[in-house]
Amino acid sequence: MSLEASALRALDLLAPRRLVAILHCDDPVFLGSSRGAINLTMQVLSRWCFEHKAEFHVGDNKTVAMVLGGGLHSGSDMAGQVADVLLPCAGGPVTQALTFKVWHRWLGIPFDARLCFRRVLQERLRLASGEFAALPGLLESRVAPLHFALELFEAKVDSVVAFARWLFCMVPDAKDLLDAQYETWAKQLLGVPSWKNGAVARCELGWGLSGYARALLAVAMRRAALWRLPDDDLYKSVFVAGHGVTTSSWAKCSLDSSQAVGIVDWPSCATAQQTKSAYKKCVSDVLQQVCYSEWQGAVARHGALVPYGWEQFAGNHIQAVRRLSLSWSDQLCVWSWCRLRAGWIMLSGVRGLPSRARCQNCLFCDSRVSKPMVHCLSCCSHWCTFRDAFVHATGGLVETAGRLAVAVLATKPRDVSFCVVLRWADAMDRESHRLQRTARD
Repeated sequence: MSLEASALRALDLLAPRRLVAILHCDDPVFLGSSRGAINLTMQVLSRWCFEHKAEFHVGDNKTVAMVLGGGLHSGSDMAGQVADVLLPCAGGPVTQALTFKVWHRWLGIPFDARLCFRRVLQERLRLASGEFAALPGLLESRVAPLHFALELFEAKVDSVVAFARWLFCMVPDAKDLLDAQYETWAKQLLGVPSWKNGAVARCELGWGLSGYARALLAVAMRRAALWRLPDDDLYKSVFVAGHGVTTSSWAKCSLDSSQAVGIVDWPSCATAQQTKSAYKKCVSDVLQQVCYSEWQGAVARHGALVPYGWEQFAGNHIQAVRRLSLSWSDQLCVWSWCRLRAGWIMLSGVRGLPSRARCQNCLFCDSRVSKPMVHCLSCCSHWCTFRDAFVHATGGLVETAGRLAVAVLATKPRDVSFCVVLRWADAMDRESHRLQRTARD
């Protein structure tokens, strides 16, 4: 494309007349309200090709016809529509019929004739899952710290979904598909089974916005970008007109989706001082409140020694850890710390294996316990060294065993005892895995 652009620029400089328009091989689109209008456009295009020695490739995947909103599905219906869509040859009798398509990939996006982008969403999620596959292994093998894996996720996985994410508001079940997929990724990053609570996993990773909320943010920002265009811009004119059509349009669907969660559209909140970044922050705050309301109901089903609330939801402790000057070995322990906070490290069982019995044996000291988390953090003789180090770092004794366990789990990155808790969680996680492997063997 750079060589082509250079050649066109050279022709423009050397030619006695300036080039009014340059038609690159970038999949141009011609729209018409009827087959007659499209046929007239094809005739003009044919004469232009003859005069400028250009050629349009015609085939099953090149220069095709599509009836948007036609709702056609069968091959016989397609054949009836394609007969009149022709590309005549201005220099001879050859006339090429355009292939009718129910869907066609344009600029990397599969466009459906019914303007249903579920295929795009499923394809994006499938490609993103392929990029995601290696990340859980990096964490479980302690090759990379959690914050590094999350940066890779945003750069390599979420960026795949972000492509054309603003179109997902037209998919009826987009919320179910996106939310389920992002919660699955969150659980896999923390190395827990699929039946665990996805809302807790999202909270531990600092994902305040759900998968669908990310799509709504992209929709709001795309609408803001269109509203900011000049009034005489063709793109903006089509966008504004799309709100008044009787059929389905992206303009109408995006507005309905935004208003359903309380997002204020750009024209309603824009001022002379309003910036795009400020509007994005405003939309993000609205979406975070919506996600928090949904998250509260989901996390209430998770039994935790330290209840989850707004502080855990809004406070991204992963980013707080990243700002600390921790050693590499301590950074690798953050993954186990999140698993311990969520209660996803196996601490008790029967004969070293998972069990649903009310009273089980501690994996580390083999004592009978009914509350394994409280026992391991406050009473288990196997962890007395870490427990003494934690009490010494906090500068005093804790009255009861339950309060000691809560104090350990409630430790924040800014606390002086944080590194002790990190190493304790990592040692507990590694020893638990070792004992489980031994029991299975």
